[in-house]
Amino acid sequence: MPVSIEPKSKAQEVVDLSIKAHGGTLVDKTLVSFTFRERQYTAFRNNGIYRYTRAFKDSTGHVKDVLQNDGFTVR
Repeated sequence: MPVSIEPKSKAQEVVDLSIKAHGGTLVDKTLVSFTFRERQYTAFRNNGIYRYTRAFKDSTGHVKDVLQNDGFTVR
């Protein structure tokens, strides 16, 4: 049975070039942390495992949102 190989769309080419220009596979393993408008953000990625957090204080106390592979929680 012949194998059909379709050419990449222009959109996919742009995405692929953008990923390559901004570090390519370097983002597969990364930790980024920063503060923006009095909120602390972190992004951790390790070969498909991810954990994103946002922490801040409001009138109810300390809030920490966590998004990771197994779901979203608010602490």
